[in-house]
Amino acid sequence: MLVGFRAVYVFDLSQTEGAELPDLKERVKGDVGEYRDRLIDFILAQGIELEFKESIAPALGRATEVRSLSFPASPERKNFQH
Repeated sequence: MLVGFRAVYVFDLSQTEGAELPDLKERVKGDVGEYRDRLIDFILAQGIELEFKESIAPALGRATEVRSLSFPASPERKNFQH
């Protein structure tokens, strides 16, 4: 069943240039401590809406618009996973 469609940009790897991106073989994990609150404050100061919604899982994050970010963790979560 087709629910919807939209136009997207498509490119071939041969059309890119520059250094190769690093291959991230595992997730970064750890306690973000004081930096979590600083990052949230910075995001909000930029006028970006920040939400924590379980409904986007299994995605680890989503930007629905230039000024909106969503993460599948609750605000109380103290661990950082990327």
